[in-house]
Amino acid sequence: MRGLAIGADRALYVAASQRGGSRLGQAAADREQLVLARVVAGQVGWTRIIDAGAGPVAASAELVVAAVSGTGSVRVDTAALPVRGNPGAALLGLAPASGDTRWATGVGATEWVVVAALAARPGGGVVLAGSFAGTLRVGDHVVSAAGGSDGFVAAVDGSGRPLWLVRAGGDGADGFTAVAADTDFIAAVGAVTGDADVGGVPVAGTDDQTLAPDVLVAGLGADGAPRWAQAVGGEAEDAAAGVVITGDGVVVGATSRGVVTRVGQDLGLEVGGAADALVVRFDRAGRALGAALVGGTDYDGARALVARPGGATLFGWFAGTLPGGGTGAGLIADGGDDAFAAELDAGGALLGAATDRDRSALSGAGREEITAAASGADTQAIAVSYSNRARVFGVDLPAPAQPLAGAALVVRAVAPPR
Repeated sequence: MRGLAIGADRALYVAASQRGGSRLGQAAADREQLVLARVVAGQVGWTRIIDAGAGPVAASAELVVAAVSGTGSVRVDTAALPVRGNPGAALLGLAPASGDTRWATGVGATEWVVVAALAARPGGGVVLAGSFAGTLRVGDHVVSAAGGSDGFVAAVDGSGRPLWLVRAGGDGADGFTAVAADTDFIAAVGAVTGDADVGGVPVAGTDDQTLAPDVLVAGLGADGAPRWAQAVGGEAEDAAAGVVITGDGVVVGATSRGVVTRVGQDLGLEVGGAADALVVRFDRAGRALGAALVGGTDYDGARALVARPGGATLFGWFAGTLPGGGTGAGLIADGGDDAFAAELDAGGALLGAATDRDRSALSGAGREEITAAASGADTQAIAVSYSNRARVFGVDLPAPAQPLAGAALVVRAVAPPR
């Protein structure tokens, strides 16, 4: 499952690449297709099947927007939508209740473009973020990459009209992988290699002696004007997992290796094993407020970060044992590795890891992974993959018929942290 979103009416919107049939719909048996579906109370409302690659999805009361990818053209209803790049991309605006197409907007590049994340805005518009190579065009807005690949943030209104486009990057391989937006602020996170800029705002890499990517964090105004940019990481490779805007600022989830620094300044954190999950907090002016690691002495990391009432939830994986956080409860993985959910307060401070009878949020004897997550006003949706019998937030999952193809959607109610 590539994309998840929860609408204002608690409906769940799913974007998945699929071959053959599933509960979401019947795709072609001889090739992968994009399956878009609306799910309400566990029942599929409508399904759209499109010959395209699956991308992220965003939902508001007015509109559902899905990013698709392809080469040459993508057929939408009875028309072929040209896409530029190998691959190129497009945004589809859909009616929430029916799934009918309202508009389609191309996102094309001379080489390639990937739309990695979408964030809904009031009124039906969306902010999109991703990476590209060559020259990128979104409507009448055009930017060119400074290096091998760059990141971008753009916005379209509720009718699909592009509003603005911002480039981010330097000489190396750079890009955005997650984005969040509220009425007057946008935060995007991704990867940056060495020194770069975000729409002209400079950002310095944390270590000029290595080509390993850092986590790039950028704050923009609602009009797309860049306000600040920061790099977080160390001498080894770091990867962003998600970003949430809170009342106090910005919370970033990532996977980090080695000593964690911010613009060359030691944050006082050192990863305990091969990798740990990392939470970093900034205010809206870009000042670092704090940071914490989630991990043990093995291989751990972050997969997704989503909002919840009064805070946020960081989803990730761990191997072996995960020490307890604020709850004091440690986790022991079944089958070698499991997935965890760590709760954060309104300021992004770590409260502890969620447990299910002193076990992880997703556990089993095989391979388990949280692949995507989304949040609504009082619910969270989690997409999981698993290879054997498993248990996720108290729900038992039977062993899948195909061990490499086990997948499930779980929706849970969430309340403010105590």
